[in-house]
Amino acid sequence: MKIQDAVKLAVEGNPLYSLVISTGLANLSAVARAIKPLVDAATGKDVKIATIVKALERLEKSLMHSSPRPEDFRYVESVAYSGMAVAEGGRVDLNSIYSSGEPFVALSDGAKTWILAPARLLGRAEADRGLVKVVFPRQAPVGAVTLLVQLMRAVGISPEHVLRHDNQIYIVARREDLPGILSLVERIKKLAEGIH
Repeated sequence: MKIQDAVKLAVEGNPLYSLVISTGLANLSAVARAIKPLVDAATGKDVKIATIVKALERLEKSLMHSSPRPEDFRYVESVAYSGMAVAEGGRVDLNSIYSSGEPFVALSDGAKTWILAPARLLGRAEADRGLVKVVFPRQAPVGAVTLLVQLMRAVGISPEHVLRHDNQIYIVARREDLPGILSLVERIKKLAEGIH
């Protein structure tokens, strides 16, 4: 089997690879390293990573023009809040945070509750977390959270929590990841609008 055919087969066999490559969001070197064993087995050769990357670049061009648009993201709005911190719920006056009008998220595992809120409202000096809110015009579609998590992980972002409520998705992440998350949401939106 030719290298290009083996790369195409490996990508088509994994919906996540197809998605991130078709959106132009993939780190092609990382994808090449991940599919190298499959390409080697299919070709019967020890194929170099650089060769697989070149094949992925050619495949990326064709996938970007033929992939379906994630229409549900066409009219999303997104906003990021930085300067957030986390505290245990029992040590926080949730009513004062709520009445402040500031964004916050309360999380519980059944035994403990954690609050993500602006650090100053929690009395914290360290503000190492952030919150991204993605708002859909109607109810957030089923599968939107999974799509966002897969895309974030594909570009090296590991969110701490992703929550869906009605027409909103909340992404809790490290503060330094906020620009990457906003960029990712904007790229999905532009793809949905047909702009590459």
